[in-house]
Amino acid sequence: MMRKSLLAVIVCGTVIALAGSGWALDRPHSLTQIGPNADRGPSPWGSVDFCTLSYYNFCAGWIYVWSGWTASDVIGIEFDPALCGPPELCRTVLGAWLYFLDTYPTYGFTASVGTAKWGDQPGHLGVITSLNDPQEWYDGWNFADLHDGHVGDGGIIFIHFDNPGPMAYTTEALPLMCNPDPPSPACQTCPQPASSYYYGQLATGNFSGSPFYAGVYFPSANDLITDIIVSCIGPTAVEPSSWGSIKAMYE
Repeated sequence: MMRKSLLAVIVCGTVIALAGSGWALDRPHSLTQIGPNADRGPSPWGSVDFCTLSYYNFCAGWIYVWSGWTASDVIGIEFDPALCGPPELCRTVLGAWLYFLDTYPTYGFTASVGTAKWGDQPGHLGVITSLNDPQEWYDGWNFADLHDGHVGDGGIIFIHFDNPGPMAYTTEALPLMCNPDPPSPACQTCPQPASSYYYGQLATGNFSGSPFYAGVYFPSANDLITDIIVSCIGPTAVEPSSWGSIKAMYE
């Protein structure tokens, strides 16, 4: 099964609406208002260096905002934990950084975050391995603790909109057309395959996914702005460690 590389490379884009279960591309959003890690604060895992998987890219200088979610809608990003190291060691998700907008805490709008295994094909949600309780989120980066998310050889981080209201989620921005002579090495690969999907509604169990395309004529799929924290456990270790430490055991 083909999956994307550790870090996606994307070029700049613009806006056209796309319909799903009421969800749509709402607006572009300036990257200067987000900052890669501006409002994260201290790492929830202290100074320990865990493996982080990211499939989006900020090279365009702006992002897309998607809204119009209804109760039980599910979106997610499919990832390969083997990119962190040997699959027999790197199989558990500790958590994820998520970038929400229009969340309005204290208004009662909630979403849950969970993990699942790969389905039988890309864009299909497999067996759910963890699901947090519904909670309110803040504008900007939010951390979801998923320490029990044992995904095995292939995993999905997903967001379940319990009572979404105006809540919005974000993706990278993508190109109007592929540029054969890109202005930056960070923005050179186009079109990009999908890693992020709208999976339908959890209540129906219909998990045939739709990628986040900005319109019919846009060549690349947009990936959700989500950083996935994966734990790798060594043969004799009792604590998670970085891939560098795991690799050193075999040298």
